[in-house]
Amino acid sequence: MKLSYPDQSFDFIAIDTGTDDVIAIETQAIDLRGGGVGPAWESLFEGNPGEWRAYFSKEALEKGRKDAVAYGVNMANITKRLGSQIAEKGSLLRQIGVKLYVVAQDICFQYFKSRIPAAWTTDRNGEWDITFITFDYTGVVLPDGRLEMVYRQTARTTHSSFSEAVSRSTSVISRADFLRRVKGKLRKADAGRD
Repeated sequence: MKLSYPDQSFDFIAIDTGTDDVIAIETQAIDLRGGGVGPAWESLFEGNPGEWRAYFSKEALEKGRKDAVAYGVNMANITKRLGSQIAEKGSLLRQIGVKLYVVAQDICFQYFKSRIPAAWTTDRNGEWDITFITFDYTGVVLPDGRLEMVYRQTARTTHSSFSEAVSRSTSVISRADFLRRVKGKLRKADAGRD
């Protein structure tokens, strides 16, 4: 769903029209294998889900690059993109009383938690605004070509705890330390050219 004002979009919205109970759902899909999911979607749309890899290979050939499927999961991108999306969207949703659910691969969520150590809780009766539901792949390829997924865990947090953790994760370095690290990288790069 796309809103024009404020300019915001959500992967999915679920609503009970009888009670107006509504939730927003964000899915961590783009970084499951390190690139866009367009070719996989195209294979599904054309009725060839079992041939999804060939669609990525075709796109890679057309763009003059290696087969993008082999690039792997971009964990750092998950932290940067998904973290800021959750903080921003969570703020809007909290103001209007809508819970945010985030569906993510468990290994990505574990990395995410280690990089943004928000106040996570398993207490489902406590206060919360954001729910992460995680899954993993079993390695089994289903008859229709999809990879089998299984539920792993549910973790909840509040928007304020999450936003504070995102903020801390980006502002815990002094200018002097930042410059020291930049200069250290430059020295290593210069030494590598010799």
